[in-house]
Amino acid sequence: MRAEQQFDTFDGATPAPMLGSTGIRLCGRIDRVDLHDELGFAALDYKTSSEASTPEAAHRKPKTGEWLDLQLPLYRVLLGS
Repeated sequence: MRAEQQFDTFDGATPAPMLGSTGIRLCGRIDRVDLHDELGFAALDYKTSSEASTPEAAHRKPKTGEWLDLQLPLYRVLLGS
């Protein structure tokens, strides 16, 4: 388990991945990263709220499933690096 996993360009951080051939690096921090022996990485993002919502409800349009918030797809890019 890692807490506050930092992806960046400074010493001590996990190297930030390049976004395709754009020359742009994706920097960020994931609250918690767990590694399961068979299933791989899991990113946990802690939120404080009086009401909980599922990732689907928080990040996708209800009828079309279109992404509203890119946080989870960008976490996938970070963890893939």
